[in-house]
Amino acid sequence: MKNIVGWWFTFSDESNEPLKLIIKELSEKYGDGQTFIPHLSFYTCADVEQDEIQLVVNDLSRLVNAFKVKTKGIGFDKPTHKTLFIETEVNDSMMKVVNYMEEKFHKSYSFTPHVSLIYNENLSYKDRRLLSSKIEFPKEIFIDSVSYLSPPVGKESSKYFEEWPEPVKVSLKGNFK
Repeated sequence: MKNIVGWWFTFSDESNEPLKLIIKELSEKYGDGQTFIPHLSFYTCADVEQDEIQLVVNDLSRLVNAFKVKTKGIGFDKPTHKTLFIETEVNDSMMKVVNYMEEKFHKSYSFTPHVSLIYNENLSYKDRRLLSSKIEFPKEIFIDSVSYLSPPVGKESSKYFEEWPEPVKVSLKGNFK
């Protein structure tokens, strides 16, 4: 069966725990209390067969080792998936993966690396601006895995994240660079 697949970089426990806490606190105060797995999206594609997903996973686990990425600051924007987010730098490991995906699926991807902190399109611009100046965030994030998930048809948008299945996580080898 073909489906839409979202691809994520996912984080070490050391990076994940403080991000989960930020997401939880923001969701309880400014959202509906629902939380999501901290992640950094790197590609989305449609009409992918399950056996092709497994080939991509195998390739990605050989393509890059675990790595770290520096954060740049807190940002906010209109789209739900960018209500409030940590902007990160781009590095060679990330670009290897994005370039591989674009070549594999013959589709370019607008890669603007960030870690979403809350999905709430109704959060006021004033609150977004205030929060962006107050949130303490990690200066670097350790990426030790790639994950993928296939949201239900019609529920691909981040505003439906509560209905997404648990992502499948595949560890990257090596130590952080």
